[in-house]
Formats: sequence, C-alpha cells, structure tokens
Amino acid sequence: MGKSSSLLLACLVAISACIALASIGNAQQPQGDPSFQTEQRKMLGAFIDVPSADTTPVEFSVGNVRYRVPRNYIVNMDDYKGGQQTLVAFRVSFPGFKPFTAETKDCFTLAPLYRPQGCVPINFNIIAETPVSDDEGFNNIKHLFLSQTPKQGSSGFEWYEEGDADARLDVYRKETKHHTLVINCFDHDVNRPLLWTCNTSSRLPNGNALQYILSGARYEFNGKQLQYAEQIDDGIRLLIESFTIKGEQP
Repeated sequence: MGKSSSLLLACLVAISACIALASIGNAQQPQGDPSFQTEQRKMLGAFIDVPSADTTPVEFSVGNVRYRVPRNYIVNMDDYKGGQQTLVAFRVSFPGFKPFTAETKDCFTLAPLYRPQGCVPINFNIIAETPVSDDEGFNNIKHLFLSQTPKQGSSGFEWYEEGDADARLDVYRKETKHHTLVINCFDHDVNRPLLWTCNTSSRLPNGNALQYILSGARYEFNGKQLQYAEQIDDGIRLLIESFTIKGEQP
C-alpha cells in the first residue's frame, strides 16, 4: 500500500468518525434503548467500534487465512459471529498488548489526558488484500523525497522528507527482524500537535495486509513515537501469529 493509499485511508477513517459522532449527537432517542442501538448500528455500520469484555474465541477468515481470536481483542468486523471477513479491527493496550478488560477499560475509553499513566491504546487492522512488499512500497514513493540521502532519525530510523513546511510528510524506514518497517508521519509541525498522525501499512507473511496508526497526536508518546515503533510493530505481528490457525484453509 503506497503513500497515497495510506493518506486516503487515514482521511476516510477521520471523516467516518466525524459522521458517526454527529449522527449520535443529533439522535433524539435514548442511547440505552436497545432498539435505538440496533438502528444506530444499521445507520453507521462499519463506522462503529464495538469493544467487549467477552473472552469467547471467534473463528473467522481474512483472505485465505483462518484466525481464532478472543472476542475482547476485536472492536470491528463484518460479522461478529465469524466466517469470511474483509477487514477485522483490533485494539490492545501498550505496553503489554492486553485486550479490553476491566483493567484496561479506562485506557481504551478515556480521552488521552485522562487515561492511566503509561497506557496507550493501539488499533490495528488485518485486511484481505495482498499489498506490494514493504521495500517495493518504499521504492514507489522515494522519487518524491526532497533528498534521496536520508537524515539520521532517532532509534536507528532513516528519515526522509517530502512536501513543504505547511504540509510535511516525514517517512521513517528501518530494517527490523521481521521486515522493513516504513512509517509515514503527516504534518511535522510542533505548533499543531493534534494534526500529527503516523501510520504504517505492510504485508504480513501470510499475504494479508496489516495497517495501523502509530499515534493520533504527538503527545501520545511525548514526542518519542519512534522509540517505541519497532516494539509496537513486533508485538502486533507476534500477536497476529498467535491468532493464526496453522495449516487450515477457509
């Protein structure tokens, strides 16, 4: 998935979230009414995250890969009963990569300033598509860089810049033990921290795509996103591997 696809996906997610919030805020029925919640779900469909503390495993397929995942790791999917899916969204706490429980509820549901200290929710998606390799994706956008010679980023990352000062795209690249980790960060402007968004899309060994937002705002990691980036990426990939049902086709 190239830079333009990642940017489009990030924009669509943001627009969808705004639509969802506006629809909920304008509704007249009480949200505690089950019939209202059902209609909400019908109207907003895939835009609603549905976390749950239920630990019952859900079996589903994405592409040609089968997974078995406790329900409390999942926040969005086409059918919560399982079966074939196009996209499955997960949320875990960092550090620890824990699912939704009574212990992690505040981390998952409270605004950043009110979350428990040292806890950040990480959302990631498994998508039924086969993107180009991480190196191919990087090579497809490198001609847009201001310089083909990287700057030295923190935590061992190469750092490339694209765009002007008012619309900055920073691209960070690092070889890890699993793959080439490429992170796109939009709006490199310390005066607008709420617009700082880092995301990455890559190919999993089984052919599906992994996509996630590293941080929604600069203050999430106190400006040290790259310090934790490889640890987050490794943890997500190991978690997905533990969910995978080996040797079975859907």
